Amino acid sequence: MADMNFYEFAKDEIKAALLVNTEYINGRAADAIDPYLHLQRFTPVYSDSAEWETFSTLGTRVLADIISLDSPHPIKKRASIAQTKGKIEKIATKRTMNETEQMKLREWMMSSNDRLKQRAITMITDDAMACQSGIHETWEAMVYQALSNEGVAIFAPLTDPANVTAGAKDNVGLGVRIDFGFENTLNITIPWSDRTNSTPIDDITRVLDLARQKGIRIVEANTNRATFNNLVANTQVKSQYASSIGFAGTITGSLTLDQLNTFFLSQYGFVWAIREHNFIAERDGVQTAVDMWNDGAIAFVSSNSNWGDLCWTECVEMYEPASGYNYERPEDPILIGLYREKLNSTSWMKITEGQSIAMPVLNPMGIITLDTLNPAV
Repeated sequence: MADMNFYEFAKDEIKAALLVNTEYINGRAADAIDPYLHLQRFTPVYSDSAEWETFSTLGTRVLADIISLDSPHPIKKRASIAQTKGKIEKIATKRTMNETEQMKLREWMMSSNDRLKQRAITMITDDAMACQSGIHETWEAMVYQALSNEGVAIFAPLTDPANVTAGAKDNVGLGVRIDFGFENTLNITIPWSDRTNSTPIDDITRVLDLARQKGIRIVEANTNRATFNNLVANTQVKSQYASSIGFAGTITGSLTLDQLNTFFLSQYGFVWAIREHNFIAERDGVQTAVDMWNDGAIAFVSSNSNWGDLCWTECVEMYEPASGYNYERPEDPILIGLYREKLNSTSWMKITEGQSIAMPVLNPMGIITLDTLNPAV
């Protein structure tokens, strides 16, 4: 026991913990969190080239002609194809344990007390699960960012405030801007924050008109809590809801989500979804809540099952493992590494890290975005 390292001590428990965590993340466990959008709405696709790409068909459905027998078939122009592509970004995170913490861990590992042994196992497995979950959090953040920022996900380094432009979010690593090529974006005339004078029904009607022109049918509108609150307290919305239920008076207070969905599903054919995942960014040990959904944005989508691909490729260490590392692969795109590293001439760190070359890629064909706070210029 004296010469057993932390990985050998908890190898089976690490595998089991990552399996349980994967089921939890995927929403299959009994006490699971709400399933991630990047797992619900995206299809995993392997990329040999480590690049992602989307294709948009720029055209409309055109009537065929009624012709007589033996007549030539009339030719219609083909829809043009727009392509957007880029490299798949690498995502990584790690947890470290200094020598003081390692000594405590060693004490628990060597104890004859089963409770302390279990505490050591938990200390090791928690780091592995945290790395796995952190990668999923970033994938989900990319979805939130792109849907609410006209198809552009921006992650600016915390150390470079100059890069924090409109829509940018905190990132400890590189500054990254990913544009998925959204083309269908609309603005409003009166901000929805003006709950008395703004006209959300008129704005949404323009969205549905554009959808019909594009040959798509909207089935869901995604937004954040603040935008939802503006909508359900809006005078025009409440007035039309009252009319739909045969109520001649004035509705006081705000509509509920159920009332809103009943009204919009019956009148306009789609429902609303509030996106309010709680994201936490960390820099130098300080954790900060980050709202990844840009306020005022709505993403109208034509599918509630497939928004795009989760594109991934192999990490280098998946086929060229580093010496002295122990690896676990809880999911195809994610690699967990456990090892020790010399911190300086006298001390060592125990490190657990997660890495992945993968990202969700939105298909712009079936998405229309609406900015409810900034009128068209």
